[in-house]
Amino acid sequence: MPAGRWPGGGAIDGPPINRRVLLGAAGAGALAALSSGSNPAHATTGFGGTAQATVGADNLPLIDGNTFPIGIFWPPPPLETTIERYQEIAEAGFTFVISGNYLLDRYILNHAMKWADETGLAYLVADDWRLLDMMHTHSITETGAGFLEMSTAEARAVVQQLIGSFQAHRSFAGISFYDEPDPQKFQTIGRAFELFRKVSPGRLPYTNLHARTSINRDSLRSFIEIVRPSLISFDHYPLFTDRIDQTWFQNWANVRAAGLEHNLPMWTYILSVPHLGYRAPTKAELLWQVNVSLAYGCKGIQYFTYWTPDPARGEGYAGREGAMITQDGQRTERYESAKEINNTWLSRVGRQLKPLTSESVSVANLLATPPAGLPAFQPGEIVEGTLGIRSFSVDSPGRTRPPGGCWSSTTRSTVKPGHAAPSGPPSPGTESTCSIRLPRHTRLSGPPADDLTWCSIQGRHPCFG
Repeated sequence: MPAGRWPGGGAIDGPPINRRVLLGAAGAGALAALSSGSNPAHATTGFGGTAQATVGADNLPLIDGNTFPIGIFWPPPPLETTIERYQEIAEAGFTFVISGNYLLDRYILNHAMKWADETGLAYLVADDWRLLDMMHTHSITETGAGFLEMSTAEARAVVQQLIGSFQAHRSFAGISFYDEPDPQKFQTIGRAFELFRKVSPGRLPYTNLHARTSINRDSLRSFIEIVRPSLISFDHYPLFTDRIDQTWFQNWANVRAAGLEHNLPMWTYILSVPHLGYRAPTKAELLWQVNVSLAYGCKGIQYFTYWTPDPARGEGYAGREGAMITQDGQRTERYESAKEINNTWLSRVGRQLKPLTSESVSVANLLATPPAGLPAFQPGEIVEGTLGIRSFSVDSPGRTRPPGGCWSSTTRSTVKPGHAAPSGPPSPGTESTCSIRLPRHTRLSGPPADDLTWCSIQGRHPCFG
């Protein structure tokens, strides 16, 4: 398998991806038929149209290039901001950091970015006190004449100060201007984005939306029209202690529709820390969140959180199992799980998915009544039956190509006669195989019928580089 590269130049090596080991998410996962390249112009959207490119995202850090962005929120606090801690982040397969956790001024941020430089991590600056004052305390207007308003000229000066503070670092990828804004802040964020692009056009202006306030279709449309973002990022955590929040699927459908319509990459956060009414996710649940997101066309995964927030933050972090790193700096099982997922699955599959355009998403046979945002599967020309969440991607207008692609799944599918041509025999006791037309040197095998964590790929395969 040809080796990939991390942003800092390190090689991605390792054995072939084994889905049976890594896709152990019970219930539903992502079943994807993929092919290389993309052209989203004819992908259907849930907004009742075809994809329209309205905001450019070319040549920007994290968006451009082959590396799939895998980020952390809430990095090590000031006294733990060391080269060893940043090596620990990079070794877990993360590619970028969003600042926070009391890294509040240019001194500690420059210190953190020095270690990001050393370890090949990209860095999005958030929570610098100058940024917080401009974005949270004030509103940016043309004149700045109103109460707690800042003029665009004054805001430009603040943006220039921020860029001047950090531009010496090669890790400086952009600025996170606002996390989870209410729609009333869209005008201010849009003006800040415009100023930032004029002063530093090669860096990423970033904001992240909250499902509670900004992921319905009207809010998304308003967000895109006013802010003109380079991507859509949102957080919605479906894993409560006693249930799965099925509104997650509808929110993902809304984001997917908006992303396709406006030719915008879609990023999301996955839950990695127990708090409030949310559970401590297992390895399988981390992977389930990742794979369902990939099925919807996600182009960037962020983990909430990396370091466990301290008790002063509220929200029930104290006395729980912790995020990937505990408050006193110890690794948890979620660190080890994320490290394995990122290095052996997400980074490799993600770099193949990144240039593709999502064509369809559907569910079959797992739920009597599919949730909103996840339409029922309909048999097609090639696939006649499936179990789980299925996603097709395209590489050119009107051209959907399961044959020659690969399946990313914890699901089982049945392929119509004439399209099944596996190059190797099924495993002993297997009743059916993951059978699609594949290139030479590829062998797929399926487990017994009662095993949903199926489909191991061995040998060279275009999906993995």
